[in-house]
Amino acid sequence: MELLGACSGDLYDYVAIRAPRSAGVLRAHLELSSGKPIPTIVCSTGGSGREDLLVSSIDRDALAGWVVAVPHFDVDGVAVITADSQIRVPLVERDLRRETHRYERRDPTLILAMRHAEDRMASGRTTIEVTQVVPASGADVWRVRVDYRSLDAADSLEGTPALRVLGSDGSQKPGVPIVLDDALGADDDGIPVRHVTFSIRVRPEEAESVVIAADLDRGESPARTDPTALGRAIAPSAAAGVMALGHAAAKLRSSFAVSTVDAENDNGYELWFDRHRFTWADAERQRSLCVAHPQEVLPVSVVLPVGSGQSDEAAKAAATISAQSYPVRELLVVGAAYDCAAATSSGGRRARHLMVTGDAATLVNAALSALDESSTHVLLVSPKDRLEPSALWCLARVAQKTGCDIAYCDGDAMSNGHLSAPQMRPFANLGKLRSMDYLGSPVLISRSLPSRVGWLSDASCERWPFSTLLYDLELRAFESHASFAQTPHVLSHRCGDESGIHEGCRAALQAHLARCGVSASVEDGPRPRSFLIRYELPDPAPRVSIILPNRDHANSLEACVRSLLANTDYKNFEIAIIDCGSAEPATHELCRRLSADSRVRVIGRSPEGGETQGGQPALNYSASINYGVARTTGELLLFLDNDVRAVDAAWLGEMVGQLNRPEVAIVGAKLLGEDGLVRHAGVVADGSGRNMLLNRNIMGTAPGYLLSAALPSDFNMVTGVCQLVRREVFQKLGGYDERLAVGYNDSDFCLRAREAGYSVTLAPRACLVHRGLSSCDEGECNADARARLFGEQGYIRGRHASFFARGDDAFSLELDRWSEHCRLPW
Repeated sequence: MELLGACSGDLYDYVAIRAPRSAGVLRAHLELSSGKPIPTIVCSTGGSGREDLLVSSIDRDALAGWVVAVPHFDVDGVAVITADSQIRVPLVERDLRRETHRYERRDPTLILAMRHAEDRMASGRTTIEVTQVVPASGADVWRVRVDYRSLDAADSLEGTPALRVLGSDGSQKPGVPIVLDDALGADDDGIPVRHVTFSIRVRPEEAESVVIAADLDRGESPARTDPTALGRAIAPSAAAGVMALGHAAAKLRSSFAVSTVDAENDNGYELWFDRHRFTWADAERQRSLCVAHPQEVLPVSVVLPVGSGQSDEAAKAAATISAQSYPVRELLVVGAAYDCAAATSSGGRRARHLMVTGDAATLVNAALSALDESSTHVLLVSPKDRLEPSALWCLARVAQKTGCDIAYCDGDAMSNGHLSAPQMRPFANLGKLRSMDYLGSPVLISRSLPSRVGWLSDASCERWPFSTLLYDLELRAFESHASFAQTPHVLSHRCGDESGIHEGCRAALQAHLARCGVSASVEDGPRPRSFLIRYELPDPAPRVSIILPNRDHANSLEACVRSLLANTDYKNFEIAIIDCGSAEPATHELCRRLSADSRVRVIGRSPEGGETQGGQPALNYSASINYGVARTTGELLLFLDNDVRAVDAAWLGEMVGQLNRPEVAIVGAKLLGEDGLVRHAGVVADGSGRNMLLNRNIMGTAPGYLLSAALPSDFNMVTGVCQLVRREVFQKLGGYDERLAVGYNDSDFCLRAREAGYSVTLAPRACLVHRGLSSCDEGECNADARARLFGEQGYIRGRHASFFARGDDAFSLELDRWSEHCRLPW
């Protein structure tokens, strides 16, 4: 071996070496002042376009050029090892700076060959990439992907993946790395690769100085390669690798924080709104259309109840009503003369005052009784609302188009003239409405709706403020199967706080549950006007058949089943392991031991069909589910992946409790990764029709946008990783579609249930741990798997074309259709 030179860089120092090709792949380790040698990166210049800088074309058949990248440790030197020789290169910072200056003047091409070599081509063995830095309390969560490669038959990918975070002196930082995923695959050149994803905690103040070291621990003696020893910090095997992140750690942290800022917390919302709001020119065109086509204008009366002390607020609300681009038949300002004078004056020539005193229910009742006889719709407006000029136009148009009973819009908060906290609301669903009063005001209702649903008929509502009355109306509308429609535009700005509303909303919710005959307790949610409903389970509790398709993977299967047996409070369940042709003796032995528990059955199934996977018949997940359903007896069916673990004993009871709503057919759970980050908390279709996992990779304790990761809400789809289904619905819909062997079968089933009129809901308080990466991520390692997933995606998009054409309304169409975190579409 021949030392060609050395230089310094931003994250690494570099050493250039020329060695005989017969020496094979070089390895190197650092000699630290602390006496803890660790491996480092060896980069080949072959194929990088810069080999001529180290090896002449004449010598290229016999010699190879290498660059050793040395992280900024307190390094005494670096030892470079081949099969039959070793050299030691001392690295003194002062000498290194001098060498760098010399080469920059005399031989800049050598500097060019060395710097950033780690970005061009490592030795091929192991590459390390920090994919995410998630801000968290105390220590951030780092997601690290390590690819171990096998370059020849002598390279083994066996062993336990090891990852350590090292300080500048080589000492190991505290924290135990968690293996999130471990899968075999191949790169584009067909080289076997073992893909391992780790998660580890790193303190932000240490991020720039640490180095990540990875290896495969095979339990071998360090002396096998170097009798001078490397200690047990990291054995210097061919699979060893290191990486320094430096300033990139802060950039990754900042990038993740920015990418996960939802619409409610976006500081640039006012600018976004100014770019997307209806203009005055739009309002003038709307007025012109109403004048030109009066027969198409809905006769709308507006009701503005004004309580004591709300004179100024009501006047401002009335002014925005008088500025509407859509004609108003009348504006009824209801309340005492003193409180309503300013509002009546601001409301224009269509405004009239209705002299009534009393609580909000009395005011609204009087207004509904005094409506213009020709009005077919009523716009209910709070004194705290400030309407956009196009608000009534949009609400009336959607009501006219859909024939709905209630039309609503998006809104935000206004304070001191500034706008913030936009609420881009999803489709109207009882699951979310029971969790929080999210529809708000204004709402446009059909004139007949209040009498049909019995609104304002209970004496208990006499003490409720107007906002609570609206919440009660919306709950009653669901009880009576009234129809809702949304216009996805921010058309209302809410002024002032909502103090005094929460207790009234709780009372309205409790009254709603009583009318529905639901036994449940109502607790406060994580923010005002949000609630936790704890449903009482029926007695006797329905039997749940947990159907768990499996082939081999004994370790995952055992962890899954043992956790279900130990961490499930719900008693009436059975576990049916659908063994789909397991070949490993360890799996057969495990199934024998597990079936000793009376709650566990092992049902054998021979895979059918000509398609193969790893030399075996391909596993058709849908067929396995259908097979298991036919051989179990539970009233409820729970489909579960074999890499899921139960950690909270209440999980199954929470899911079954959601079925107190008779319209709910499918219930999903919140799934966390091993490191506590969210894996699944809602599934929606993105702009291309692919499944997108809402709230992915936020902290498991984070509430999500509009509490979507904290409280139950209805969706169009939930993941089949953990999916509870009513048996009668499963049979009515014909089960899982076996043409969707692996991907999108759960989504297809949910969409068919929605088309049949059922609801699909997510129960975030049913929380489990899911280890495996998504099937789409795993499929990216294999071209055949990618082709299959594309085919399955095309099939489901064709089958549910109308759904994908209009977009998934489980989150607002006004949000970024490509964002997992409900961002504004800038």
